[in-house]
Order: sequence, then structure tokens, then C-alpha cells
Amino acid sequence: MRTSIGPYAVVEAAYEGMLSVVYRCRQGSREVAVKAVREDGADPALARGQALREARLRALVVHPGVLPLLRLVDGEAGPLLVAPWLAGGSLRELDGPVSVAQAIALAEGIGAALDALHRTGWRHGDVSPGNVLLTAAGLPVLADLGSGARIGARAQRRGAVVATPHVSAPEIWDDGPADGRADLYSLGALLYHALTGTWPFEAVEPPAFAELHRRVPVPPPSTRAPLAGPALDAVLLRALAKAPADRHASGAELAADLREAVQADGLADDSRAPCRPAVGAAERLEQFAETFDERERAALRVLLRRSAAVMTHASHDAEHLAMRVFAPAAAPLALEDCGAAAALATGRLIPEGPAVRLLELLAAAGLVTRENRPRHSGVA
Repeated sequence: MRTSIGPYAVVEAAYEGMLSVVYRCRQGSREVAVKAVREDGADPALARGQALREARLRALVVHPGVLPLLRLVDGEAGPLLVAPWLAGGSLRELDGPVSVAQAIALAEGIGAALDALHRTGWRHGDVSPGNVLLTAAGLPVLADLGSGARIGARAQRRGAVVATPHVSAPEIWDDGPADGRADLYSLGALLYHALTGTWPFEAVEPPAFAELHRRVPVPPPSTRAPLAGPALDAVLLRALAKAPADRHASGAELAADLREAVQADGLADDSRAPCRPAVGAAERLEQFAETFDERERAALRVLLRRSAAVMTHASHDAEHLAMRVFAPAAAPLALEDCGAAAALATGRLIPEGPAVRLLELLAAAGLVTRENRPRHSGVA
């Protein structure tokens, strides 16, 4: 196994696909995930194109439920995509059905991430177990945007091979125009599997999968798992409707319907790990602090004090962001990479600049609070 890739020391090859390899790497005291084009892959040109498209989308979609791009580095065979290393693995490693609370967390987290992606005019194209990562706290994060496509564009398949046949919507098999509702079909299949332990359809060959997704009614979840009731059946069957117009319009709608169905069916809403609902700010801060040495903690305290002071007095848009809690381990590195640390410590934030985009991400994650303030002139 190689010992380094670019400037990073390789710990292990965490995942090997046909076109790319994901390495678990170390950079100083931090661990990162480095996605590299396979030098011996089946189609290096396609892999390079997907890597660049993924880098573009990960930079475009700033959302806590989407794996962020920390750096883009030139590699020997193509670009290297550097992201935080998430210690919780992926949905692919989960064994058997999950709890109701886990399923709700999956619906809400990935549903919101997909909604954010769809608002940019793109769809994911491969919402599958291996592309839903889990943080150490069990929160779901959407990864691998390399299969992304413009909303409304015709699905592109190579022969009868689809990225993940268990979750591919009928319009994908038909090579027809597809929008965000194809991703929501895939999310519905993930939820079906998460709650029942089985996929809506099983087959051996792609043509058989295609026929099942196109024409065969989905078995109600209650026929596969005793916990499911009529309300849950209705929600998942709508998510897996053959016609896009019959599905949910957004991930938020699907998640809300799932939560209501759980209550209507009287199902227990427990919180077994992994993939559990978000923990409190105090616990997140404690987990975050464990990844830093004393020098880094001291530097972070200075940054927080300076940024809080600057943002308290910033008033160019009649609002300010009041710093409360940093939790994601990638935040200080991202602040440094995009120049936000210097902007926060030395002066006024630039509207639409990278610092503001990062702060919007943290606000969406509930890690900073946006408060309305009267407009003042100048910065104190």
C-alpha cells in the first residue's frame, strides 16, 4: 500500500471503487479523507471529469448535511479531493434495521442536504448506502457528488448498468429526463431498507431490476416488518411511486410526513446510535475539543473572542452573526483555508464572500446564531 498521496500521509485505503480510491490520511494532528482518481481505473478520463464536477458541486453546496471540500490538490492521475474524515463509517456498514429515531434522522438530514443541492439546479444521481456517511455522533452526511447531473437532463446510463440498482428510480432506467424527485425515490428506498432490513426489490441482473422498478408495485413495508403501520406504508409507498409527480416534492416534505406517520402508527421514537438525532451543543463542543491539542485550543479561544467582537459590531447589512459554539472538527481548517479567520479578526465581512458563506453554513448547522440588530453606521 502506498504511504503518501500528495502532501498527506496515508493511514489506509478506506474504499476502492472502479474509478477512484478514498484514503484515510493524516495531516499533522488531523485525519482527512482524500479521494483520488485510480491510475489503473477503467476510464481515467471519466474519473477525472467526475472528480472535477464533484469538486465544483461540493464548493457550490454549502450545507451541514453535505460533505465539505476542504482542499483541491493536483495529483498524479487527477485532482485530489480533501474532506474531513468521518469516523462513523457509512450506511453500508449498518447491519439490519435501524431504530425509528435513526430513520427520522436519516430522512431529515439527507432530505435537507438534497433540497440544498436541488436548489442549485443539480441532482445527486447516486443516493446509496455507501454515499451516506456518518459522523462520530451518528449524524448522516451526503457524499460523492461525482454522479451529479443537471436537473431536467436525461439520465445517462452505460448499457444496462446503473450506479446502484436497488435505489434507482424508474426514469433513470428509462434514460429519461430526471429531476430532484429521482433522488427522493432513492432516499425512499434507503428509508425502506433502514426500517425493514430489506430492499423494495431484489434481482440479479440489471434488466430484471429495471422491470421491477418500472412496473411492479412496491410491497408495503408492513409486509416486511411488523413495526410498520398503515401511515408508514403510505409515506414510503408515495416516496417510491413510479411517476415523479406522485412523489414528495422535497426532502423536507418526505421527512415531515415520515415523522407524522411514526406518531400516527404509535411507533416508539428511541435514539439508539448510530445515526441518532443531533446531540446538544455542550456534548458537541466536548467531542470537538477532544480532537485538539492545547496549542490549538488556545488559538481557537483567541479566534472566537476576536470573531465574536467583530461580528457583534458589524452592521453593514442590519444583521450580525453572534458566535456561540464551534463543533465540526473541520471548522477551524475551513476558516483558515477560505480566509475567514483573517477577515473575522481584522475587519469587516465582505457580503457574498467565502467568510460569509462559511458562517451561513455554521448558522444552518445551529453552531452560530443570526440575530437582528438595528442598523448602525460604521464598525466600532
